[in-house]
Amino acid sequence: MPAFHERLKSSIEVLNGEYVVLPEYKSSDAMIAEVCHVRRNDAQRVYTPVAHLSASAHSGESEGFLNPHWSVHLFVSSSVRYLADLKSTEVVSNPQRQAGPDKPFLKHLLAVRDSTLPYLHPELPHALGLALINSAVCSKPLVVHVHVSDEQAFVDFGRVAEDD
Repeated sequence: MPAFHERLKSSIEVLNGEYVVLPEYKSSDAMIAEVCHVRRNDAQRVYTPVAHLSASAHSGESEGFLNPHWSVHLFVSSSVRYLADLKSTEVVSNPQRQAGPDKPFLKHLLAVRDSTLPYLHPELPHALGLALINSAVCSKPLVVHVHVSDEQAFVDFGRVAEDD
């Protein structure tokens, strides 16, 4: 996978730069990417990964009733919440570990996790489809599917982490 700064060079901004698509793999008929929420603090930018994107061109033949089209699947992490008033994303993956001994922060994290806050900006799926078309990564017709996912398990093969 290309380094972060290399992926940033070929990034696609969505919703006026509030989100960015960082390609990991791209060909004429497919793309795999990470989608990050971008929070700007003065001159700094904080990139929070919120989803993985898989886009591919489908012939329509296997389904038998569909036209050839682009299919985009957005796999959103269930641990993110979008705070519209702050244009911010909070990640609540392990509230107890994240808060440590800070009880008020733990209470905040649990409230965010258990809230009805959306996972993403509500206009992101539509804006993402338009951005992929406008950047010529995809073309019409196109459908964007949104999935909310939890990682159930993982298995390492070889030395994945530095401290293995």
